[in-house]
Amino acid sequence: MPEALYRLQGFRRGFRIYLFVFLFFIGTTGFLSWWLLRPGHVTLETSEQEFRQAQERLTAAKENVDRLWNKAMESDLANNRRVTLIGNTGQARYSRWAADEFSGQIKDKDNALQIQAWNIGLLELLPNPGCRRYRFCAEVRHEEGGANGSVGIYVGYRRGTTGKVRHHSFVGLTYADRGGFAMQYLVPGSAQPHPTSNSVRIDLHHISQFGKEERRHYTQSLRWQYFPPVPLGKPSPWRKLAVVVRPESFGLFWDQKSIYTDKWKAIASDSKRNLMPLPEPAKSNAQFGPSGGLGLIVRQGSASFRRAVIEPIAEAK
Repeated sequence: MPEALYRLQGFRRGFRIYLFVFLFFIGTTGFLSWWLLRPGHVTLETSEQEFRQAQERLTAAKENVDRLWNKAMESDLANNRRVTLIGNTGQARYSRWAADEFSGQIKDKDNALQIQAWNIGLLELLPNPGCRRYRFCAEVRHEEGGANGSVGIYVGYRRGTTGKVRHHSFVGLTYADRGGFAMQYLVPGSAQPHPTSNSVRIDLHHISQFGKEERRHYTQSLRWQYFPPVPLGKPSPWRKLAVVVRPESFGLFWDQKSIYTDKWKAIASDSKRNLMPLPEPAKSNAQFGPSGGLGLIVRQGSASFRRAVIEPIAEAK
């Protein structure tokens, strides 16, 4: 009996304390709200100015955090440590749109990072690896596709300006399991009843942006590789894409199989001739090389990404 009485008394004391804290919180909040919102204290002009200042502080804070993340990742790579860019939960360690004109929508779905872009979206995962040799890989699933839809990964992103024109160049490894690009290619030497297939392609991309609306997108295809299409009614599978970058060359992998290798010097000279109808001065800004940003690409559709990793490659002795 005494133990039950003690419990009851303790409950009453605890209840009074919680009630006091709750009433104190309500009273304090109400008083502060009245004080801040009383007539003549806050004007619309002051509120807008404070809001803009708060936005600027948040933007500056995010940029500082991003710089710290990038330095940490570059330090890991410099010390021959593997860096996870997107883990099993779909959370990106760092990400931003490579440029405002290449944006879309991002959300977490089924432990993956999903990107939707109905023009072209370039989501940067690392501005510059800072190491001379590395392997960048990711698992990709094509969810939806438009008439020219494709998804994949990119490396060597660079940008520059000529007057008021912004130029963007990168190497893309993309494919299509959905949309107009899927199941439309005639495989050489194939016969009925399955003459069509999907394709994975390696392209040089150069985009000239004239203001917000006008854009010219030039590509040069380096290689097309065919693969069986997804059966109708079946979900898109996860595809494993990878790019190996070295100072003198690069190689691309599809589902862990090598499908293309080339030298940077060779494609740099070829791009001047084959990125047609690329006019000057855009042609002089179409630069391709081992340095530059890397990330994810979605064109006219949506895709999910997971297990994106970059790891340094040791120099051959």
